[in-house]
Amino acid sequence: MDTSIYKTITTYLLELISRNMNTPNYKLPSERMLAVNFNVSRKPVRHAYDDLIDRGYITRIHGSGYYISSSIEPEQLQASFQKQIKISFIIPAVTTQYAHSLLSGVSDFCAKNKVEYSIHVSDDLPEKENSLIRSAPRTGSMGIILFPSDNDTDNFNELARLAVRKFPFVLVDRRIPNLNASFVATDDHQSMIDALQLLYQKGYRSPVFVTPSPRLASSVDSRINGYTHGLLRFYKMASPSNILILSENRAQQKNEVLQHLQKYPQTDVMIFLGTKNSPVISAVKAMGEDGIKLMLFDDELSRAERDTLKPFFILQDGYSIGYVAAEILYNHILGDMRPSVRLFPVTIADADGNPLTATETVRKENA
Repeated sequence: MDTSIYKTITTYLLELISRNMNTPNYKLPSERMLAVNFNVSRKPVRHAYDDLIDRGYITRIHGSGYYISSSIEPEQLQASFQKQIKISFIIPAVTTQYAHSLLSGVSDFCAKNKVEYSIHVSDDLPEKENSLIRSAPRTGSMGIILFPSDNDTDNFNELARLAVRKFPFVLVDRRIPNLNASFVATDDHQSMIDALQLLYQKGYRSPVFVTPSPRLASSVDSRINGYTHGLLRFYKMASPSNILILSENRAQQKNEVLQHLQKYPQTDVMIFLGTKNSPVISAVKAMGEDGIKLMLFDDELSRAERDTLKPFFILQDGYSIGYVAAEILYNHILGDMRPSVRLFPVTIADADGNPLTATETVRKENA
């Protein structure tokens, strides 16, 4: 028998007992349910139950099931943990400030709750991501936090299999279409509405959103929809001059931005993702367009670039997203499998990090 699986199931049951020991007549999952959940036969499940019965933590009622013993002592239970709950965090890369904030939130929750976690980088490759999803349960992981890779619809089948097996997982940043799963992310739709409200208040009249294709990720699609909504709400129009969808050819993206600015010279503000080596920044510098205001999602600029460009930032709360994703996964592992969706607002700030807000007057005029 695989002793790592037996220990994983035992740890899972000990956590359940710890969380519910003050609930009278608390019934634990059936052997069949746990076997399906961990994708194993009933043998290691029965072995874990028998061990905990021998140690006095569980009682078995024939024909009814397994229950937490009423005579268990908290100190005795705490001393019995053979290892912590283990989870896996699968992420495309850890090169951005947003990714580091996500990891910090996950790490802090795990430290607070004595959860062991491992980080797995998919390198933005769907095939590698699928392999990591498949291997996680076999390596003793009891749940997955998944930041899906770009253009990834292939992992639906892998996640659907986990859902059927009731293996806990939580998505961050990006949804998978047609999958009813827990999801934690930025409220991308509302963030764009808030951004346009602020720009309108400050007198910018010709914004353009420079974005990858909405096929890239659900977050991009939500931002485009929110941006269009904001244009109609505050500017009373939406035209081709207001959006530039870049091709996937990175070598051509700078030229695409230059061509857009030449075609629409009235552009006075550009909104875009704050990635390193942005084609927007390269194009604006090449044209010497000091009059164009830049608004970036997240702050990936150097101090010198911030001082020179003086952009606005749309800052995502990656820390809270990571922390809450880990919290939801933890609750799933302990038996609460209800899907949960949490969307976090952004903070719009100036180049020095000072928060900016639209006035109530503008809100009322455009409601």
